[in-house]
Amino acid sequence: MVGYIHYRTVQCEFYVPLNMFKDSKHLTQIIHDIIIAIQDLYDRGILHRDISIANIMIAVDGGGRLIDLDLSRDRHEVGARRSVRTGTWQFMSTRLLTTPGKVHELCDDLESLWFVFLYEGLHFVNHNKPRGIKMASIFDHVDVSLTTGTHTGGLGKIHLYDRNSVLMTRVLDFGNKPFTTLISQIYRLFQTLNAYHTAQDNEEDPDDSIVENVRKLESCVEIKRLLGEALNSEGWPVSCDKVQDQYPPSRRLTPKQKETIALSYVNYSLVPPSEPSGAKRKREEEDDPQVLEAKRPKVIKPLWKRIWSKCTFLFKG
Repeated sequence: MVGYIHYRTVQCEFYVPLNMFKDSKHLTQIIHDIIIAIQDLYDRGILHRDISIANIMIAVDGGGRLIDLDLSRDRHEVGARRSVRTGTWQFMSTRLLTTPGKVHELCDDLESLWFVFLYEGLHFVNHNKPRGIKMASIFDHVDVSLTTGTHTGGLGKIHLYDRNSVLMTRVLDFGNKPFTTLISQIYRLFQTLNAYHTAQDNEEDPDDSIVENVRKLESCVEIKRLLGEALNSEGWPVSCDKVQDQYPPSRRLTPKQKETIALSYVNYSLVPPSEPSGAKRKREEEDDPQVLEAKRPKVIKPLWKRIWSKCTFLFKG
């Protein structure tokens, strides 16, 4: 097995977390190792289905190791993801976030790896920190339907892929050409994948160039090629370009304040995303007792009435 190891054997060897990479080139080499592992698993008929920073480790030799196959499945028998918030939400592919009934595919694992790469680069590789990057809105946003319990998300990632967005391709600069170019190239691949799904949703025919790029994501070959070319190119910084976390959580916040901020990226909706619209949806809501209960205004009794209701048992019997 190349590049990955089952989680039960990790205790036998020494591994360190992904965020302990040395510099941008080392991070790129680790991602290159993981893409080999994903392809190796896929060739054996397995989809990992939980590519995240917690499941990518650095071995003693500096290479990347993909661990934890708990959520892996046979790629021929894999079903749709659960409607609730499962897996590592921050790195889940855009299509899985927006469409709970979607069947997990190889391109979803590849997009998860892309988000891991981008996340680590933004946090720990020196860059010009453009003002348009809001990490929590990109990686943590979730919508919860109160009627069905369905969890959806991905709005921040969709905005990142927007055609009018120049953040990733023109503004973001990591200070070295190989890494900046590589980030831009992989970004364009998944931007076209998002455009392909958007065209399908609108019942439109995607452009031939979009279809061609989407076909490149049916295997690991293209991303592996881009990573290999970047590693072999010149222009990598001589000095270490790894920095302290550029988007650290505030240590001054109380646990209650941190919980409030985390919940600010969770939107609760009475209307499930796949429900019919218009008058039919309104009738369905009116027939749903849970919706009616949630909509019913809460009447707060005066304090003396609440105290009286608690003390009435003294006068009984």
